[in-house]
Amino acid sequence: MRKLFLSMLLSCFLVMNMNVLHAKENTQDAIAATLKSKDVIVMNRDTKEILFAKNIKKRIYPASMTKIMTAIVVIENTKHFDKIVEAVPSDTKVIRDEASIAGLLIGERMRIQDALSCMMLASGSDAAEMLARYTTGNTKDFVDLMNNKAKELHLQDTHFTNVYGKYDKQHYTTVKDMALLMDYAMENPIFQKIVASDQVKIKTNAFEERIAENFVYATFDKAKLDHSYITGAKSGSMDETGLNLASTAEKDGRRVVIVSAEAPIDEKHTNHVVDAAHLYQWYFTNYQKKIIYKKGDTVAIKGNILTPSFHVALPSDIYIEAPQGVFNAYEKTFVSTNQKMIVKPNDVVGILTIKTKNTTTTYEIISDGWHIAISVYVIATLLIILILWLIMKKRRQSKPPILITKNKQKPMKKKP
Repeated sequence: MRKLFLSMLLSCFLVMNMNVLHAKENTQDAIAATLKSKDVIVMNRDTKEILFAKNIKKRIYPASMTKIMTAIVVIENTKHFDKIVEAVPSDTKVIRDEASIAGLLIGERMRIQDALSCMMLASGSDAAEMLARYTTGNTKDFVDLMNNKAKELHLQDTHFTNVYGKYDKQHYTTVKDMALLMDYAMENPIFQKIVASDQVKIKTNAFEERIAENFVYATFDKAKLDHSYITGAKSGSMDETGLNLASTAEKDGRRVVIVSAEAPIDEKHTNHVVDAAHLYQWYFTNYQKKIIYKKGDTVAIKGNILTPSFHVALPSDIYIEAPQGVFNAYEKTFVSTNQKMIVKPNDVVGILTIKTKNTTTTYEIISDGWHIAISVYVIATLLIILILWLIMKKRRQSKPPILITKNKQKPMKKKP
């Protein structure tokens, strides 16, 4: 009887563990069955953990998602966004390629800030040409900057040949690379503000009020889908690649980026936003945070005789994510990297690594103040003593010697 009871208990335990182990796969299978996009990635923006992957390294043609890179290169090479740019005939040549346009008129002038809105919200390829030409003088040199930026960001399978996404076999990326690019771009406050706008009213010399409407948000509205949690988005479409979408969202302190590509072009042109809505609902419903370090927790920086020992308070939560009810095993390691005797605020003093089954995430631990090794105080004290000793020695040497003379008394004469 006892053996039977233990056997039943063990069986229940194994079944429960199998259910836990397969929960993640089951939730992914369920969402995968609803998707029309051929290539998809869901990535946590804080941990860079990939939570859903489908053909993430397959080459795709980005179409107008290209303008994410165009925008960030313009922004990072511009100091004054109130400067005026003017559309010239070469900027409107994109009409021949049947590219999406903002409808700029030859001779129309506007601020760089407004031209960026025309490019990112209205997906204006003419605005992309105008901004590229203004930034480097010609689009060829600008494309070189785009490819250099791709290398800098370690986008391993991305190459650009134009600034707005015209079809070209040598103009390609992957949904993984595009997710990394979108994540990077959204850290720029100027970029983030533009792509989060519903619409922007622009005054130019040709129009008292030109309106750049967020094309992606309008597509969500057309599909009657909520987009209140989306913090930024850029879509792209062409016959050769179907419907693409790169977007970010935030809810309850969790930040995520989703990129999908090659959704079939339907009558309403909404398959990509429908996929995004399903993926966001799946993510926010099924995943939970597992806090490893809370904001304010301290990490000990161990020093030696030449480097200081101190604690650093973490500025934000450090966490991993797992499906509801699933415990994700992880390893954490911390290495103190400080070699300085005097640590300044914002110095990198250590590397924290969180490793799960699918990903490895590293965090730089940044000093939150001044920290000085004991040896510095010892050396400073010895230097002060040495300086004082030298001063005293110099003073002694500079004084003339004091001569002590003995007065010789003359012998007294005896009186007769």
